[in-house]
Amino acid sequence: MDVDVQNYQISCESQFIIQLQISRYAWGVPLITLSDNGDFTVIRSRGWSRLANGMQLEVYYFA
Repeated sequence: MDVDVQNYQISCESQFIIQLQISRYAWGVPLITLSDNGDFTVIRSRGWSRLANGMQLEVYYFA
């Protein structure tokens, strides 16, 4: 199975580390998971929003 995995870490002021992992499979939609110090959730849906200056943002909603 062909999988491309990307990991991102966000360090918060409260000493939590949030990790975002994107697993892109050759056969379909990417699996996106979010974890914070051991607990993890899977993406539920995503959408688009726009800032006041017109910049588009992709918004992820987690279950």
